[in-house]
Amino acid sequence: MKPATLKDVARAAGVSIWTVSNTFSGKAPVTQSTKARVLEAAKTLNYIPNQTARALRRETPGPIVVMTASTSNAYYVDMLDGIHEMLRASSHGVRTADLAPEGRFDQKTEDLVVTEAIQSRAAGVISTLTLSVDNHEKLCEWGIPIVYVDSQGPTAPSGSVSVTSNNEQAAHQIGEHLNYHELDTWLLLIYPERWSTRQTRIKGMKNAAKKFGATLSILECANDSQSSAIALEEYLRNTKVEKLAIIAGNNPLLLGTMHALQACDLHVPDQVALIAFDEFTWSTFVNPPVTLIDEDSRDIGAKAALKLIHIMQEHPQGAIRYHNQESEEVNVKLRIRASCGC
Repeated sequence: MKPATLKDVARAAGVSIWTVSNTFSGKAPVTQSTKARVLEAAKTLNYIPNQTARALRRETPGPIVVMTASTSNAYYVDMLDGIHEMLRASSHGVRTADLAPEGRFDQKTEDLVVTEAIQSRAAGVISTLTLSVDNHEKLCEWGIPIVYVDSQGPTAPSGSVSVTSNNEQAAHQIGEHLNYHELDTWLLLIYPERWSTRQTRIKGMKNAAKKFGATLSILECANDSQSSAIALEEYLRNTKVEKLAIIAGNNPLLLGTMHALQACDLHVPDQVALIAFDEFTWSTFVNPPVTLIDEDSRDIGAKAALKLIHIMQEHPQGAIRYHNQESEEVNVKLRIRASCGC
């Protein structure tokens, strides 16, 4: 379906194109009743008022919009460095938008950010969160390419392209190492399913637990340190395990885990073994240093930016269609330190 035009809105509202233009620009007065009719027609037709046409007339490239899912996660800081480094030589500016401030997702925020990307005639989008099918298809129809990084793209008519880490490989490495320490009671602290990496991390940990004969419990919490600390502290106070291995799903959940362990007066690694997803720069300065899955987020960000550049070159104009085989999965490495018992 082609994007609606001023002419389409004018026809639906029963007014002139000039009236529709004035409704959105504010350059000339429009009665409230007429304005309401125009806005209702625009909403029905999914028309987006247009900075787009002006940008096209100027023939100046719009920004590349990087959509993160909680900038409080240190993982994204390194990823953004990789994206910026790869895009530095391009003629496009980069704008960052957080779809889940403090780890709390709001669909209205996503809708607003996508609309703003279209209005500003974004040259491309890199998203760390899986967008709704509707928003993904809007970007495709408007000819704005999108690459997902650290998340799968939606199952959409236009297809999708992503750069992700191999979470099943990561889970196998974690399970193998916990088995080496003869630890067979595991707890995976994980964020909500809105983050698509949740599914592959859970699947990988279940497979690892089955292979190594371990008992795996899954504790869901909101994707922030405070919520994870509260959830884990409650779990620990109501669960008696002689030796527990905790796997934190990401950096904010690792921080929450540390708060919960401190509140319960449990010591790592003597009483609790601790492993987490996502390497971060100060992990070796924690006491004890934390054993982590290193996804090389900087490299993943650079790969996503490079893939976006290629798509932009292949589709200079018109609607975008993707081939799933263009997606890429990156291998990971378990960085063994002391928190696991080594």
